[in-house]
Amino acid sequence: MVDVQTRPLKPALWRSDYQEDPVFRAEMQQWVSDLWAQKDARLVQMAEQENQGSAQRAKRAGRD
Repeated sequence: MVDVQTRPLKPALWRSDYQEDPVFRAEMQQWVSDLWAQKDARLVQMAEQENQGSAQRAKRAGRD
């Protein structure tokens, strides 16, 4: 499975120094964590869709 999505980058992501600004680093880490959570949810959704499609194909194949 492949699902490619583009995401706009907020200008605030370029506003500071990740190494030296702990507030910015925490915001960046939260943003990345949110992306991972969205990715994980999308993978579950895609797997469920694939499983439903496989079950439907198997059911049709049994009728042929």
